[in-house]
Amino acid sequence: MVLVLFTVGRYLEAAGRAKAVRNLAPLLEAEEQWAAVVENGQEKMLSVRQVKAGMIVVFVQVKEFLWTVK
Repeated sequence: MVLVLFTVGRYLEAAGRAKAVRNLAPLLEAEEQWAAVVENGQEKMLSVRQVKAGMIVVFVQVKEFLWTVK
């Protein structure tokens, strides 16, 4: 009996993990790869990996949703 409950628990955990990965995929794909940074009064595009602490980053409000929640 304990073995059955343990097996069912592992199955439910795996199913939940798979669903979480499936739901996170669109969010990870929508992640920006570039950032607009202001340097010397001019805006320039940098890779998000090149952005350092202290840099001025320009944020733009986006009004469209890239995914839907079920």
